[in-house]
Amino acid sequence: MAESSNESEMDALFVNDTIESMTDEIVEILDLDDSESKGQIINDLFENGRQSLVKYEE
Repeated sequence: MAESSNESEMDALFVNDTIESMTDEIVEILDLDDSESKGQIINDLFENGRQSLVKYEE
């Protein structure tokens, strides 16, 4: 049981690291470093896909 719990923790850490890495890469590609709405843009992108970016066009 302890091994299963440890594996679950490692899986969760891997998923969190992967999401963080993807977020950092998207922020860099879209040049959102100074954007006040960066978090909202990233959340929309993850939840609704690339078509959600249309409402943020400058």
